[in-house]
Amino acid sequence: MEAIMNKVLEEIKKIGIVPVVVLDDAKDAEPLAKALCEGGLPCAEVTFRTEAAEESIRIISEKYPEMLVGAGTVLTTEQVDRAVAAHWPKPHCRRPMEQGSGRGMSG
Repeated sequence: MEAIMNKVLEEIKKIGIVPVVVLDDAKDAEPLAKALCEGGLPCAEVTFRTEAAEESIRIISEKYPEMLVGAGTVLTTEQVDRAVAAHWPKPHCRRPMEQGSGRGMSG
């Protein structure tokens, strides 16, 4: 897991900035991801401040697997579980039991 985190941190360092986004409607996730990638920012932190967060992360992860997408404003263990579940399309995001550690990670 340390190697994965190092890779993610290296990618963030190369990009230089992580846009923090609040999506009120999951239908906006795909066009936002497209615009970010085309603009040279293939990453985003989707805040869990709205009900659209989980589905937005799922859409971005499925449609833009090259993007780094994380979950922000995660305040409960239930939100952790939802954020991890939304990342399943990403090959480097495995179930916590498979990782042998904590609850999971964002990708």
